[in-house]
Amino acid sequence: MHAACPNREGAWLRFFPHRNRHSPIAIDLGGSSIKLLQLGADGCTISAASELPVQAEASSSPSSYLGWLEEVLPGFLGDSGATGRRLIAALPSAWTTAQQLQLDAKETPLASDVAAMHLPPMDEQPMTQVLKVGPVPVQGGGEQHTEFICFAFPRRQVFNLVELLHKNHYEILDLRTQFSASIAPFLPKESETGPSEATLFVDLGSESVLASITNGTNLVQARRIAAGLRNPTSDDADRLDTIIDELGMALRHDASLFPNRRIERIVFVGGGSHSDHACRQIVERLHLPGQRGDPLAGLIRPIDPASPLKQDAGPRPNWSAVAGLLSTNTNKEECRHAA
Repeated sequence: MHAACPNREGAWLRFFPHRNRHSPIAIDLGGSSIKLLQLGADGCTISAASELPVQAEASSSPSSYLGWLEEVLPGFLGDSGATGRRLIAALPSAWTTAQQLQLDAKETPLASDVAAMHLPPMDEQPMTQVLKVGPVPVQGGGEQHTEFICFAFPRRQVFNLVELLHKNHYEILDLRTQFSASIAPFLPKESETGPSEATLFVDLGSESVLASITNGTNLVQARRIAAGLRNPTSDDADRLDTIIDELGMALRHDASLFPNRRIERIVFVGGGSHSDHACRQIVERLHLPGQRGDPLAGLIRPIDPASPLKQDAGPRPNWSAVAGLLSTNTNKEECRHAA
């Protein structure tokens, strides 16, 4: 975690390497595909990009996913054209449990220690990261509580992943959640001034939907919705109803924490955000303006016709997580993000 900035999600497992002339390799360990991205020395030119679909049987459990990764990862990295051995990764969303917590005055100083006690039952021993959101508004003279977000991960599988990457001689700079990575390309830079904008990010994945709410650069709510858009081109009304109901709950919870401001917009990311129907339904029923995010808008795409990013010049919202892994490390003033 970033000790100097407790309201922002940072690395909860971080290594401090020596400086290297190569830019980092970013890899998104997604549920439907793994994606790789690397930028050139200017921080704006894509020097390597690659994508590999995840086999269906690999998604059945974290152990199956790791077994598949052990088989395909060396070739995937080796054939990508990426240089160097410094790597940043986004964990599979299925490995992340996100829980909003409200702790009383006695528990607040011990949030990192007591957070695991408030989690739902998990199959694996968890490792946790706790982010402080802020005080909960008190009504009627009640006791003051503080809101936190607790992220929990399967400890054994995370360390097995670290061991796998080390075995292949990669130096791990950072491991992040899909929540953090997918919103990073669209957050305002610290040099930008003006009022903080509250945004609902909706990551429409095939197996699950991730809802993140930010105040400026601060993540204040994270919610994983199990009903994903398995076939975004079809009109799956029941599944979409479930997603919209859960997003509505997220907005109501946000309004209870921040009664003096409102969500300004929705930014759609993930593969499912290519569905005009799904995005339109969410926008209309939540009564908020929305737009499809383009995490690569400020980047120069590869000239190689075989690159997965050279096929067309349209938005690639499904590349938000892998682009977000690099945005906080390499973005420059002349290389702007866009939603």
